[in-house]
Amino acid sequence: MPTHEALDILSAIPLTDDTIICGDFNARLGSVTGDYASNPRGVALEQWLEERSLTVLNGVLSPCTPTYISFRNKVEISSIIDLFITNTNFANPSLHIATKLSLGSDHRLLSLSFTYDLQHSPPAPPPMCQTWNLSRLYEEDVRSLYVTTFVTKSASILTTLQDLVQNPPTICPPIDTLTNSFNALIYDSLSSSIGSRPPRPSHWKSFWTPALQAAADHRDDSCGIDKINWWSRHQHAHKEFRQQVQTAKHLSWHAFCHSMNSDFNKATSKIKQLKRRRQLQHTFQHDDGPAVAATVMCDHLASVYSGHILPDIRPSPPPLNISLMPFASVDSPFTSSVVEAFMQFMPNRKAPGPDHIRAEMLKPIWSHISPLLACLFTICWQCMSFRADVLITKFCIRAHYLPSGCLLSLLHRHHSQSSSLVTLCHNTLLQSIPIDLNVHSGKALKHHFETFQQFKTDQLRLSSNQVLFLACCPLLEVNSILFLPATRVERSRLVRWRMGWLPGTPKNCPCGTDHTSRRHLAVCSLVPGHLLACLPIPSDQNYNPIDFAIH
Repeated sequence: MPTHEALDILSAIPLTDDTIICGDFNARLGSVTGDYASNPRGVALEQWLEERSLTVLNGVLSPCTPTYISFRNKVEISSIIDLFITNTNFANPSLHIATKLSLGSDHRLLSLSFTYDLQHSPPAPPPMCQTWNLSRLYEEDVRSLYVTTFVTKSASILTTLQDLVQNPPTICPPIDTLTNSFNALIYDSLSSSIGSRPPRPSHWKSFWTPALQAAADHRDDSCGIDKINWWSRHQHAHKEFRQQVQTAKHLSWHAFCHSMNSDFNKATSKIKQLKRRRQLQHTFQHDDGPAVAATVMCDHLASVYSGHILPDIRPSPPPLNISLMPFASVDSPFTSSVVEAFMQFMPNRKAPGPDHIRAEMLKPIWSHISPLLACLFTICWQCMSFRADVLITKFCIRAHYLPSGCLLSLLHRHHSQSSSLVTLCHNTLLQSIPIDLNVHSGKALKHHFETFQQFKTDQLRLSSNQVLFLACCPLLEVNSILFLPATRVERSRLVRWRMGWLPGTPKNCPCGTDHTSRRHLAVCSLVPGHLLACLPIPSDQNYNPIDFAIH
């Protein structure tokens, strides 16, 4: 059987979290199983195993033990081609290979035993990153083959996406499935045209060269019967290997410094990366350790989101008719020309993410992939718009049943011109729900107004300039500074004034009569007099008028 047919059969096997594949693969994996040689099928199978994060139990449980023993010209020939492959970790596993038992076959009997936990089977590890020989895209014939392959295979998915855009369904389409199909289309086109490349191992270093690998192999082969002689050779080979490693590191460092010196953008990017790594992360800590800190934070969040301030009796949600939901009611700004224009600004050699897609894969097929991406982005835009409508609808319905004394109700009542609840209630999805929010909102506003009038009567006789502060102060007696209609900078200055952090270190005032202080700002000639006149007059002349107004 050809190698590609064997891999197609293996790829057709569904991989669950506890899959075991065993049999005669006719593939010699070399160092993976401890075999002294490898063959082309073994190289292809090793890459297939790495892409799916599969483990060969022969190399883990019984390395270097042959499973095939034969004689040719009175010479014993052995190899490891009968394999156990899995994607899970078993408890107490053992692999027994009957090398002394013939059973009339050159293949030896393999027996695998283990303890299997039915309830706590560990999940499969994430697949490794896929890579391809993207440098071959600069070859004209390979580039043309890639474009032709993509155009041929993309006809069906393009028809599906265009139909979803032109005739949108009543419910959200499976966007994740469509995205996976699009990614698989690019993967298959790349593998068919330029071929895939095995990923680098986790221990790979940038300075590693074939010469270093040869030196490491020479060091590891220094063994024999004469232990003293071979030990001296091993020490000498190890010393030479370490010297070559240090030289390679120095050369790699000088090359890195030269690249930083010649490319300013690369240097600034590297400096930012180093600063982010060294920047301290603020975390919640406790004197009794991280476990106590986690428990305290959990208890605090549980008390905050326990819902103790909500009313005991809450109305049931209104009935929804899924068939009447206005999905895909917003026009998408994405077109083929817009997508193609933005694709030209994609950076090259960017590290691939979970989808393994890089800019070099998309640029050869700009004109063919832009319709696909435009349709896919349009569907995503419609899904996001529909999700936004759902969140706005939930927010409006919850605001409809809020208690009258909460902050949102007070702000909506006393700052109705700045409130966005009226605009949010014009949501198309909310309008399609059979519930009248306007009548209840009028009753709620009337109740808020009566509560506010009673609250004003119980307070001191204040001037009209203090109504704004009173309206922003809720019944829970939270400091009014946090509820004033102010910008972030203005509110920050007010809070720092109340904390005593402003005006800061005393220095000479620009008016030339005194130094900056809280006392002097109330009588400073540079402060406009009409602003100070608007402040309420405290009963105690020693009380700062600015502090009294903010209080």
